[in-house]
Amino acid sequence: MCIACSMIPLPTPPFVIGLGKIFPPVIVALTGAMGNCIAGLLDYYLVTVLFSKVQLLQKMEKSRIFQQGNVYFKRFAFLCLVFTGFSPIPFEPFRVMAIVARYNIAKYVLSIFVGRMPRYYLIAFLGEEYREYFTNKVLLLLLVILILIYLIQELVKKYRIGKFHKSNI
Repeated sequence: MCIACSMIPLPTPPFVIGLGKIFPPVIVALTGAMGNCIAGLLDYYLVTVLFSKVQLLQKMEKSRIFQQGNVYFKRFAFLCLVFTGFSPIPFEPFRVMAIVARYNIAKYVLSIFVGRMPRYYLIAFLGEEYREYFTNKVLLLLLVILILIYLIQELVKKYRIGKFHKSNI
């Protein structure tokens, strides 16, 4: 979980379902959430170091969008991080916002744990309950499909950005 949620973004549901076939969902959820907390800590320190080395942080902090977003984010940061950690809504933008906004690190890690643990429990529970349907071939196919969806989204973004820049030249 630590690697899949930080360094190499991999879709975690197939792994969590597979582990749910083998281990009790509570154990899978606890270890998955702890792995996410470790990844969150690594990200927190890595992004903090990266931003301290460049003037990008100062530029971001001066932007009106960041200032407005930061006001709302600070009011609802914990709930926002918990909700996006649990739901299929992308978690990464909010995680980066928390780091850039210098959100309290203890609350940051706690919000990751509180959001991710029930998510992993439910996914592992699916693996436990429907283990006969989630064969290794099905899980591998699911992993490939999720990776392809991610790659297609990235290609579409790249194409749109490239098209946008070409039209402005």
